[in-house]
Amino acid sequence: MSNILSSRGIKFSEADILDIVLKEQEDILNRMTDLPEGTALNTALQENVFMLLVCILSKIPIFLVGKPGCSKSLSMQLIRSNLRGKDSTNGLFKGMPQLFCVSFQGSESSTSDGIIKVFEKAEKYQLHNDEKDVLSVVILDEIGLAEISRFNPLKVLHGLIEPGNGKDLNIAVVGISNWALDAAKMNRAIHLSRPDMDLQELMYTGKSISSSIMKKKKQMKVVNFNLQSHEKKDAVWEQKLNKLLEGLAEGYHEYCSKEKRYQHFHGLRDFYSLIKYVGRKIDDIGRCDDDDLSEIILTGILRNFGGLPTEQQYIINTFQKYIPEIKPQHIPIMKLITENMNDKACRHLMLITNGDTVISVLERN
Repeated sequence: MSNILSSRGIKFSEADILDIVLKEQEDILNRMTDLPEGTALNTALQENVFMLLVCILSKIPIFLVGKPGCSKSLSMQLIRSNLRGKDSTNGLFKGMPQLFCVSFQGSESSTSDGIIKVFEKAEKYQLHNDEKDVLSVVILDEIGLAEISRFNPLKVLHGLIEPGNGKDLNIAVVGISNWALDAAKMNRAIHLSRPDMDLQELMYTGKSISSSIMKKKKQMKVVNFNLQSHEKKDAVWEQKLNKLLEGLAEGYHEYCSKEKRYQHFHGLRDFYSLIKYVGRKIDDIGRCDDDDLSEIILTGILRNFGGLPTEQQYIINTFQKYIPEIKPQHIPIMKLITENMNDKACRHLMLITNGDTVISVLERN
């Protein structure tokens, strides 16, 4: 782009063009409302929202591919909730059409008839509405699962997303998958692939999530106007929290990069949930000593990185390398289960047992 513009007498360096794109991504995301608590406005979310928005409005099919937890579904959710036509809260989105979304949930039992009906419904609705006011969008969720269906349902996508005879696609198409489809389908659309987060991105994401959660302003009583002393303590505590969040990111990054036996058993959602748990606990109790901090972190690790009894100590040791505050202590499993069941902000709990003994555990708690 820099070369093309320069040949026409418009001086734009590569850095200038990149800066424009990055600022545009940030601006679009900042205009959006209804962001769930604990949402990190990181590179993944900015790129996903920007690409989806551009491709939907241009009616260019797009496949968004990445591991669970890289903001694929959240990006589409934000676009759906903010592009409401004239009812949108932001002035920029008021000038864009309202989206009429038709979803298809991919599975190993998906059929081509199901996909065709979704496209027909979207196209039929579009025929009765001006695209300046309403734009139909087909969302192919978990489309990777449909690819392994024995009915081979995705063969119909070729003609649906790339009509022949010079016809243009009159609806938008978004495919979401945990893995890439075969080239015959991917090269008929824009392919946005989300790579694994590097350490710096993990640190930024962790700090962004925690700052979104820890909004409570602690009112501290200042005696004898010793304001400078309190400000100094706050600065030291904030620095300690930053090092803690960086340590959690470093521990998770090392665990994921070195874990070979149970690769992909734990993922980004476990990391996000750990950050949210630690953030909420510290936000509730404020500054705490190392013993309390150790229990909070250890409980968070056990609750979010459980499920592999043989690997549990290895996981704790990995985090402990970067967070010296973690002290060895025994936390009963029943306490973890009880806390999880009483925590309204937690993730779903799965208990795996032999027989029906788990029922009595649930009844007691």
